[in-house]
Amino acid sequence: MTLPLVLAACSSGSSRAAGGAPGTSMTATTQGSWTGAEELYGAAPKRDPRVTYQPDVVLVTHGATAVREVSEDGLFWTMAGDDEDVRALEVGKVMFATSFGVGRVAAIEQVGGDRRVLLTPVGLTDVVRDGDFGSSGPLPLSTPLTYSTPGRPGIVAGGPDATPAPTPTTSAPGHADTDLQVRPVLGPAGTGSSHAGTRAAPADATVPLRAKGKLPAPRGTPAAATVGAFTVTPFCCNPAAGLRVSYDKDGGRFVALLSLRLTAPTIEFHVRISGGTVQEATVALRGALGVDATIEAATLTSAGNVSSPVLTVPVSMTMPLFGLPIPLTATLTNEFQVDMQLGGRAVMKTSGGLKAGGELGFGYKDGAHSVTATTFTAGKSFLDSMTQLSVAPSALVVSWAVKASVGIGLIGFTAGVWVRMLTKLGFVGDGGLQQSLTPCADGSGSISTTYGVGYQIPAVVATAVNFFLRILQVKPIARTGGLAWGPSTLWEVKGARKCRLRPP
Repeated sequence: MTLPLVLAACSSGSSRAAGGAPGTSMTATTQGSWTGAEELYGAAPKRDPRVTYQPDVVLVTHGATAVREVSEDGLFWTMAGDDEDVRALEVGKVMFATSFGVGRVAAIEQVGGDRRVLLTPVGLTDVVRDGDFGSSGPLPLSTPLTYSTPGRPGIVAGGPDATPAPTPTTSAPGHADTDLQVRPVLGPAGTGSSHAGTRAAPADATVPLRAKGKLPAPRGTPAAATVGAFTVTPFCCNPAAGLRVSYDKDGGRFVALLSLRLTAPTIEFHVRISGGTVQEATVALRGALGVDATIEAATLTSAGNVSSPVLTVPVSMTMPLFGLPIPLTATLTNEFQVDMQLGGRAVMKTSGGLKAGGELGFGYKDGAHSVTATTFTAGKSFLDSMTQLSVAPSALVVSWAVKASVGIGLIGFTAGVWVRMLTKLGFVGDGGLQQSLTPCADGSGSISTTYGVGYQIPAVVATAVNFFLRILQVKPIARTGGLAWGPSTLWEVKGARKCRLRPP
């Protein structure tokens, strides 16, 4: 199958995006529910005089009913070919069909009577030129829907398990490929794209872009997901949000329960955009009581050790918001990293936590920003509960990040206001059976936050999409878009040590 491409920038003609002069601030609520296809694809945007969309935005106002199918990675959207708004889509324009079905159109394929489009992430100001919206108070995070994108790579940063970039292939005419092959189509008279400075790609260059499977239906309770060599189960939101991470391979085992303890969690936000620029933005996550972790690691030999890159969990926990012409969602996502280097046949386990007070968030107005910092104080000591036994020194580092965002965008790529909290824990034990009568363990840890307005996408996804776009000589997408600040350190301990007398 081939995906014909039109390598032209969007025309300067009239756009189907609607809007007028923005009016008073629009207020979101959690009172409502998605029904039917909305639960799978999200709610539709509305034309409203209080919001002005960018001129290259195409509103698909029939929303989820105009969606025929979405690939399991959430990037390929097959849209109803008989829908008037769908027929107005062009490469380079921004499709805004639903809460999740929003992105810049990188390619279009005719599939029978329907149209399949490849979407790339966009920022909030790529969609909205003028608008003022937020919540009138805290919005409860109680029973989110869980969305998974099993076809999407999970690696954020390079590492030993990083997925290599795809290799270009050449397909002979009529050759049937198992993967979707993307072949550029030259413009009129072989001139290629009408975009200044862009040349047509070679006619025989193709890049495998997998548009396999279907987006799974959302769940009320998250299911376990495989991320690299790890099995991960996220959870949210009361009494905690976090991850259970496990690894069992080559004589090595690792299990961790990482959680942000919550009580009646809420999120509050406000965004004001004027002239395509963010003028004001705030977000606050409330109800955090502390951070807890229980970690167990063991190896039969050093072959059981593992060092992972940063991994993003392909599961997002989403709360739909109502009362706005823009179908926003509140979303929680997770990332983690494990570096387990135990000394031969070894065991290391610990549990502990920190108490938290205040809210986690930030504020931005007229070019100035500030962080609203949660305060963390000592709770149960990780070193006091440490058990270690090995034939040589051992080390273990675990990192976990939870990100809360309010906005629009492809599942897992929400563009809007966001705040991310990163917890890092590291332990070193001399642990040698023959080394010391008083084994010691050293520990360090930190909690930091980053925050912003815009979007962030995993590097491996950006690399895969940009490889394809480079073949077509189209401007690549950036890993991040919009404004971002941090990190700001909320808590840090270095060089803590605990020694105990080994029994005779």
